[in-house]
Amino acid sequence: MKTMRTTRVPEKITAPVRRLCKRIHVDAKAFYITVIPKPDSKIHDCFAVVDRKIKSAGGAVRFGWVVWFLPGIMMEGEFHVIWQSPDGDLIDVSPNPLNVDTILFIPDPKIKYTGKQVDNIRIPLNKNPMVHEFIKLAHKKFLVMNEGDLAYQVGEVAVNNNKITPIMQRMQQLANELKIG
Repeated sequence: MKTMRTTRVPEKITAPVRRLCKRIHVDAKAFYITVIPKPDSKIHDCFAVVDRKIKSAGGAVRFGWVVWFLPGIMMEGEFHVIWQSPDGDLIDVSPNPLNVDTILFIPDPKIKYTGKQVDNIRIPLNKNPMVHEFIKLAHKKFLVMNEGDLAYQVGEVAVNNNKITPIMQRMQQLANELKIG
């Protein structure tokens, strides 16, 4: 029986992490950053969290991508922002869904937050057609969940069930076959 694969922070900077860096920016280099969540902050609300931190403590915003790793399946970059303290320290002040103390971050000097949602960047870790289908469906899901004005909403959004349900059902089937938990 195979164990379930769960998303995590990559333990080290590997060839797939470097490939993800190159997809983001030719000179991008990933590094680890400590997570010290700002109290009373929501997961997936990093832009507002960092903005409040800057207003209360000064500092600056640093745009980039947090790296998530699904062993044997994919490496994924999620658009993210971290706080640079007035002393120059880089800290992730946003809570994350995995409740980890350290993230792997790839700075991206060419991206800015405009209020519009940005899709994750996904790198497959094998040639399994199911993995490639899963990644394509993740992109389709993003497109459906961010149609029109939805692209500027944060948190739960109401989407057309006729469009999203088949995508979610197929993603769940693939997740079961790929042992993604």
